[in-house]
Amino acid sequence: MSNKTVMVIIVILVAGGLVWVASSNTSETINNDNSNTANTSVNVNSVNNNESNINENSNAVMAEDNSAGRYIDYSESAVAQTKSKKQVLFFHAGWCPTCIAANIEFNENLDGIPNDAVLVKTDYDSQTELKKKYGITYQHTFVQIDESGDEITKWNGGGIDELTSNIK
Repeated sequence: MSNKTVMVIIVILVAGGLVWVASSNTSETINNDNSNTANTSVNVNSVNNNESNINENSNAVMAEDNSAGRYIDYSESAVAQTKSKKQVLFFHAGWCPTCIAANIEFNENLDGIPNDAVLVKTDYDSQTELKKKYGITYQHTFVQIDESGDEITKWNGGGIDELTSNIK
């Protein structure tokens, strides 16, 4: 083997080792304090394995904060019930690190979502018809729709700031 090939193999092994160490040693607790709820603790072990923990705890928070109705899980009936508001679909994937971060940000900042808007969290992996309808090719995409379900605007990535600046 040439020196160049050996160096490439070493770099790949070192990078893989660093990723493995980082993912196996990452453990932090995120405290989410809501005025209407007790503190909810979410244990984040790794990007690939933590979404179920985040979903369980953030969905509980979301359900309790739904009185504001600003961040809801997708269902046809939920979309139908919120037609009077500016609706934005958030194509979220449980395995997507930026989607996970955005989900946490939205849950922690429900008051940052405009009162006249509703953010509808859709499952990127299972909502294939919605993806097809709006031409969604990757997760962490937002689509604002009108009362008829027609696209008004679309953007990729971001959190509260991008949401508020892109809503029309």
